[in-house]
Amino acid sequence: MPFAVKVGDVLVRLDDVPGRMLDDIGARHEVKWFDILNAPASTVALGLDIIRMGYELAGKPVPDDLGDWSSRRLIDALEVVKDDLPASFEDGLPKEVDVPETTS
Repeated sequence: MPFAVKVGDVLVRLDDVPGRMLDDIGARHEVKWFDILNAPASTVALGLDIIRMGYELAGKPVPDDLGDWSSRRLIDALEVVKDDLPASFEDGLPKEVDVPETTS
């Protein structure tokens, strides 16, 4: 399941972040972009960079005390979000969902 950075009431999904941004952060921390999607806080420094990026993408000021955040606060700033992919496919295409009829 993908992660998101919680910035107030905004969720910045990591799987919606431009790949080059994840690549740049990954290069600084010697991790692959795919590993960032699966473990965005595998190190404190990586987690702080991911949270900083989330604030910037949300258009919010990065907290001045970000570098002093506890590990609990860092983890609380990341949220596992539900995958928005279809649950089933038919012939390689998303399967239509049966919608119950409503009566009036």
